[in-house]
Amino acid sequence: DNARPALQFDGIDDYVDVGNASALNFEKSNPFTIECWVTVSSAQNGYGTIISKFDATGDNKGWGLQLYNGVLRSFVGNNGEDQSAKVKGTTDLRDDLPHHIVWSYDGSTNGAGFSFWIDGQSESVIIYSDDLSTSLMSNIDPVEIGGNTGWGEYLLGDISEVRIWNAVRTQSEIIDNMNMSLVGSEIGLVGYWKCDEADGS
Repeated sequence: DNARPALQFDGIDDYVDVGNASALNFEKSNPFTIECWVTVSSAQNGYGTIISKFDATGDNKGWGLQLYNGVLRSFVGNNGEDQSAKVKGTTDLRDDLPHHIVWSYDGSTNGAGFSFWIDGQSESVIIYSDDLSTSLMSNIDPVEIGGNTGWGEYLLGDISEVRIWNAVRTQSEIIDNMNMSLVGSEIGLVGYWKCDEADGS
């Protein structure tokens, strides 16, 4: 639905800081699911952040969902090659059309526990870093949507209906709810931002 209200991000310095909350401060054994609607501009190049929470001034502890040349990437851990799990998808989303994106992690402490879903369909996942044995993720930094100030990686496109759950969502749960707004009190929902106010800042 191209008419879906969404925040627009300019790919230069736009982002939304939604603050820090203990419920969003996952450790490597905590399962979670992050989902949203994203429209990626055909002009997006390099890295663009969809949503992240990490300590950019220290050892980059935390988690993040990004794009690289239009393809999904995600990480959990200390974000060093020896203390993190990182995966990437295979589909280039730079088509100027809205797509429903889901990233889930089952808390298994390895890359095999990551899943991507695009428009309700499973996306192939490629693991390119896989060691959470000594990793710590907890940090006091805010969740940022549409960009991250630590690495300066910003999305050129639109984002709406950002949701964070403290459990792995099934395909049927994803499909049943992807085209509707939530009440906000659903079981397992720990973060919800409709992103329908206008432009990011």
